Amino acid sequence: MEFYKVINENSEGKTNQELINPKTKWIFVHNELYTKNEIKKLNLKDTFIKKHFNLVNISKFNTHWFFGARWQN
Repeated sequence: MEFYKVINENSEGKTNQELINPKTKWIFVHNELYTKNEIKKLNLKDTFIKKHFNLVNISKFNTHWFFGARWQN
């Protein structure tokens, strides 16, 4: 199954633990997984998606929920 995986790297190449969408104030946590439909519902711009998400192919059986977020096992 295809997921969008959050990548948060600053200009120095260091990982930020959270990213905030300036338009909706939605917080994206590093390595969190979203489906295509979830991304569509968040109404994000394509440039924001390309900059802060990687499209990955992960089995839905290789994911788990933790505190309301989807993660890879």
